[in-house]
Amino acid sequence: MLDFQEYDGKTLGSKDYEDLLIGNKGILPYIYEPQIELISEWIPYSKVELKEVLEETQESFYDFREDKQEREWVVFKLLVPDSQKQVQFSKMVDAIVFIKSEEHLILVTQNRLHELSERLRETYDSSQTFNTFVVSFIYLTLDDMFEDLKEVKKRISEIERSIQESGAVKPIFNEILQLKKYLIMLSSTYRNNERLIENFGKYSEHFFGDSKLKQNANDKLSDRMTTLKDMVDSYNQYLSSLDTMINNLSSYQLNEIMKVLTSISIILTIPTMVYGFWGINVPLPFEKLAYGFILVFLISLVISFFVWGWLKKRRLM
Repeated sequence: MLDFQEYDGKTLGSKDYEDLLIGNKGILPYIYEPQIELISEWIPYSKVELKEVLEETQESFYDFREDKQEREWVVFKLLVPDSQKQVQFSKMVDAIVFIKSEEHLILVTQNRLHELSERLRETYDSSQTFNTFVVSFIYLTLDDMFEDLKEVKKRISEIERSIQESGAVKPIFNEILQLKKYLIMLSSTYRNNERLIENFGKYSEHFFGDSKLKQNANDKLSDRMTTLKDMVDSYNQYLSSLDTMINNLSSYQLNEIMKVLTSISIILTIPTMVYGFWGINVPLPFEKLAYGFILVFLISLVISFFVWGWLKKRRLM
């Protein structure tokens, strides 16, 4: 396995960046929190360009240039979603920037990604070329995205169970909103990464060189990317239908509540009418009886039960 190195960019000087970019060969440096102005001294990209590439997490990037010594450089960016970042939409995606020449490859991120070092150890083999490593790394990263989508499926299943057990309560709406937000971010990330993979095919002579490697890499990555996009689309459609179902369920529950309240109002109106009728100042049955009030109460109760039964039979309550 390769002895790759991880560096805190803030602690490196100009000579260190020179060694990593055009000096030492056969190692794979990962630099986080880089000093962009020092990197721009050794590759044909300005500080402003590199800063934009690192900080922009809404669009992919792929470009190649030659420096004054006719060394060819390829700079591209892979977007990686992070489901833990729920605060701000733009902060839910990390960018991994690859800076590659014929004999060097460097990975750069704006902040330290704790899982990236472990992934690099798992992916890189000293017998690999940098090109085959990049393909393997991207494929494994897409596999991680695939696992993230499995978690989305589990969360959707949990929402379904909650609806069955508790109905359409407020926390479920919040959960659906978060899932929709996450799926929108995934969809955007996948589209951008798909454009990156397309660029591998368009400009393969600047990256792969070997046509067989190019074809295998494009097919492998494109197939995985298509699968991810299809899954996101299907989950989006399912969430939309689930949202519609919840709205319909809420409307149904509200209608049921209103129907019950209306039925109660109708039933309670009957005793009021009966008592009002017996309160008229004219001769009426039972007015001279000591237990007349009880008889009137029983009459109103019988009529109320009759109306309740009739409403029940007609399925009006």
